[in-house]
Amino acid sequence: MKQTILMLSGSVIAVLVFCILFSLQQREIRQTKLDNARTEIMKEYMDSAFWNFEFKNQTDEEFVSYFEAAIKERISEEGEFHVFLYARDMAEGILSLKVTEEYSHLNGQTGKLESMGVVVLEEEEDI
Repeated sequence: MKQTILMLSGSVIAVLVFCILFSLQQREIRQTKLDNARTEIMKEYMDSAFWNFEFKNQTDEEFVSYFEAAIKERISEEGEFHVFLYARDMAEGILSLKVTEEYSHLNGQTGKLESMGVVVLEEEEDI
């Protein structure tokens, strides 16, 4: 009887440890995806804005909606994304923003990830 209780207790502990490790791994994977997607979209936007007149004249609200749609398209995970624009100056070639993602864990709790970044577009000078 004592061995049965110890085996059941050990099994429960093993399952809990597995769930904790799985949640931590999923969080790290989500963070990596969010960071990579934010970086890629910011660089693509800045490269496009250098040549595309419409991107240069976008309002901040249009940019935020564009960025949210692009990040939802890149990251196919279920989650809610919010973009906070800190600075966007197309004349100087500066873009600074923060992306937050809210998602649900396996146990039903809500998790939150943040990814911040700055892109400065540098122009080559002809000598």
